[in-house]
Amino acid sequence: MKDNKLRVLWNVINTGESDLLFSIGAHPAFLSDEGDTLSIETRATPSRYIIGQDGMEAGYKETVETIEVRPEVFYGDALIYDNVDAITLHTQDSNIKLSFKDFEYVGIWSKIIDDKMAPFVCIEPWMGISYFKDFSGEFKDKTGIQTLSSDNEITYTYEIEIS
Repeated sequence: MKDNKLRVLWNVINTGESDLLFSIGAHPAFLSDEGDTLSIETRATPSRYIIGQDGMEAGYKETVETIEVRPEVFYGDALIYDNVDAITLHTQDSNIKLSFKDFEYVGIWSKIIDDKMAPFVCIEPWMGISYFKDFSGEFKDKTGIQTLSSDNEITYTYEIEIS
């Protein structure tokens, strides 16, 4: 941690003799109340992916700049987007910015019990997503799977800034 920033580095190393297929995702959660807002910074118009009973459904383009944190937003499970670089959670006491330009996807969710939100919201940078409900191919062809060749490494970084 330096100043008001926490930097998280994930270094994936393939010491094997063949390609390494992988996906990774972070799980940061932040104290949040109903009515807080999320500001979304995008690199292009994001696609939103829907989690259904039998797996994910294909994404559709959705211009998103702000999301109000409230239970009905999370009734259908996580909000999943691609093309997002950063999200800032605006609470009554602080602004928490999570920057994750290295990551392809982000999941945003909170636990809902009896129509009430848990006192947190998760903002999760991901390199990989769940199976699409109509997927029937090989693991290597799954959307979001990363491939790292033998004797190589790659680093993914995200930062949390509190102000």
